[in-house]
Amino acid sequence: MKKISLCVFASLLMLAVIPAHLIGKNEVDPVIIEATAPSEAEQIGILNARLIEIQELDRSGMTRQERRALRVEVRAIKGELKSYGDGIYLSVGALILVIVLLILLL
Repeated sequence: MKKISLCVFASLLMLAVIPAHLIGKNEVDPVIIEATAPSEAEQIGILNARLIEIQELDRSGMTRQERRALRVEVRAIKGELKSYGDGIYLSVGALILVIVLLILLL
């Protein structure tokens, strides 16, 4: 019974993920969109340059409010840089699940 339900579940899962090219194509004219915002690489470069600029500032002549504003700006920049991320993070459970699914489907 378990094996039959597993096979039925696997077949339904495969049917649910039908590739888009098998469904049929809708003829749509391609639209070219010009990017006005900088790309992620350019944005990261700009933020890193600003961080280096802030580090090189002489903060000894600044008031407490100016130093605090710089600290807030540095934290915001670092948070924005973290949001760009460098990859996909998988937990151990998700990795095991992916491996088991690959073994079952292949």
